[in-house]
Amino acid sequence: MGPGLPRALRPEDDNSAAIKARLAEKMPEWEALNFVPDERFPEQTNDDRPIQYGMPFWRDLFSPRQLLGYGTAVEVFRELLEEEERRGLSDLTRAAFVYLAVVLDKMLNYNSRMSVWMPTREVVANTFNRHDFAFCWTHAEMAPLIVGLGYDWAIEQTAKCIKELVTLIRPDAKMAKDLFSAVGPVAYTPPPLTLSCTSADAMDHIADHSVDVVIMDPPYYDNVMYAELSDFFYVWLKRTAGRVVPDLFTRSLTDKDNEAVANPAKFSGQKGAKALAGRDYQSRMKGIFAECSRVLKSDGIT
Repeated sequence: MGPGLPRALRPEDDNSAAIKARLAEKMPEWEALNFVPDERFPEQTNDDRPIQYGMPFWRDLFSPRQLLGYGTAVEVFRELLEEEERRGLSDLTRAAFVYLAVVLDKMLNYNSRMSVWMPTREVVANTFNRHDFAFCWTHAEMAPLIVGLGYDWAIEQTAKCIKELVTLIRPDAKMAKDLFSAVGPVAYTPPPLTLSCTSADAMDHIADHSVDVVIMDPPYYDNVMYAELSDFFYVWLKRTAGRVVPDLFTRSLTDKDNEAVANPAKFSGQKGAKALAGRDYQSRMKGIFAECSRVLKSDGIT
C-alpha cells in the first residue's frame, strides 16, 4: 500500500495498555495542578445518562487516549502562558490565549465517547449532534496531530469565526491580507463597541430608549438545555481561558438557576415540575422582553 492509504488493524497497533500506563503516571500531577476536570456530573439534570453509564465525573466522558491528549494540551497551554507572563502579557497576547483555549475546546467536540462517525458524509460528527448526552456503542474521533486536520483544522475554523466577527465592525478588514494590516490611504475609525456579559432582564448599564435595534436568538422553551450541555466545555475552559480571564470562570459549573429555559430539573421532586418549568420560562422571557422594550427607542426595530 502507498503512504497515507488505509489498512486493516494489526495486533501491534493496540497501544491501549501503554496509554493507560502513561495516563496513570500523569494523573497525580495533573490532579494536583488542576489540569484535568475533577467536577462531578450533576445529579440534578434532565439527562443523567453519563451517570447511568458509569461516568460520574466530566472527565469520564473521554477515553483514556482522549484524556491523555487533552491533559497534555492543557499542560502545554499552561507552559506557554507562564512563559509569556514572565515576559509581560499584553492585551493582544491575552486575547490570543483565549482564542487558543477556544481551539482546544473545538477539538473536544470531535473527540469524546459521544462523537460518532457520520457515514452519509464520511466525517466525524460532533459530540452534540443531537443536543443531548446520547451515546452509541462505538465512537469516532478526530486525530489531533495530522497535518491539515486535527488541531490545524480547529485553528482554521476558529480563525474563520474571528475574521467574520472582525468584519462586522471593520468592513475594511475584508481587503486586508491579515487582521493587522492597514487598508487604503485613509485610516478607518471603527465605531465604538461595548460587549456586555450580563442578564438580558437586567441591562442597567443601558439607558432608557437608547437602542436602535434589538436582535435576539431566544432559547426555545425546553428544546435544548444549553447550560447543562455547556458544562462539557466549561470544565476545560476553566483550566485554560480561566487562567487568562479568571473573573469569567468563578463558578464550579455553569449557572442553571438563572437560565431562561423551561428546565424541569430545577423543580425536581415538586409536583408538576414540567408545568412549573414552563411558567418559570415564561416569567423570565417576560422580564427580558420588558427590559428590551425599556432600552429600545420609540422608532426602534426588534
